[in-house]
Amino acid sequence: MSSTGSPATEVRSAAHALSTQVPRNKDGYWVIGDPEKGCQFCGDVSVKEGRKGGKTAWYHPSVECCTDAITRQIEWRRAEMEDVRRKREADDRGLEELRRLSREGGVGARDAAAKLPGAERGIASKNEHMYGPQMRELAGEIHRLQEKRTAMREEA
Repeated sequence: MSSTGSPATEVRSAAHALSTQVPRNKDGYWVIGDPEKGCQFCGDVSVKEGRKGGKTAWYHPSVECCTDAITRQIEWRRAEMEDVRRKREADDRGLEELRRLSREGGVGARDAAAKLPGAERGIASKNEHMYGPQMRELAGEIHRLQEKRTAMREEA
């Protein structure tokens, strides 16, 4: 607590400072973001209205407003899928290396053979619970966006 007053006074002062510094739109909503900055392809702006700390309007560029923007979203999802695939392949390569070491014999064969069952369970679990759902979700998003893009092209 500062020397200026009680904690309640400080909270009211902070809210007052916020309400006087954040611009408002014609409806009296606090404005967050730039209402003039829209999609780089078509200029469309999305607005999300809420009541967090008062009536607020968040302005941001639209992301599914035109075929070019949807194509960009599809490319991003494909890049995300590729990253997940690379991680999955790296795990599989590590597991295969452990299998190879345990088969070949030699200095590390015994340690590799001891680690192999746990590593196999861990990778299988990761594939089932982490990589699998991520890949399915991204594939579903790509499919949804492709259908939306096709519908938009048919309308035009």
